[in-house]
Amino acid sequence: IADIFLKTDGARWSVAIGYHESLLYVSVRTKAEHGDAGTLIRAVVGPLGQAGGHNTMAAARISIRENDEAQYDALARELSEKFVLELGLKCAPAAGLV
Repeated sequence: IADIFLKTDGARWSVAIGYHESLLYVSVRTKAEHGDAGTLIRAVVGPLGQAGGHNTMAAARISIRENDEAQYDALARELSEKFVLELGLKCAPAAGLV
């Protein structure tokens, strides 16, 4: 999904967050010339889970209670806010697509 949204006109960064069973997944992509998606995702996820990547792409996974939508929503919101801060963006809060 992050790959698809990165194709949007003017997009330089794309972040997709979702979950399946007991894992929350985060995917980051960038076209930024000096972007470092791996460093960014490690800074955002920190000790919450496992994260890694390279200049243009990165991923993370975080354990959550199985199919716990409330925990997922809270964590997804927290991570979204951290991405906005780390990237120095001024924008509206993230919204779910589904």
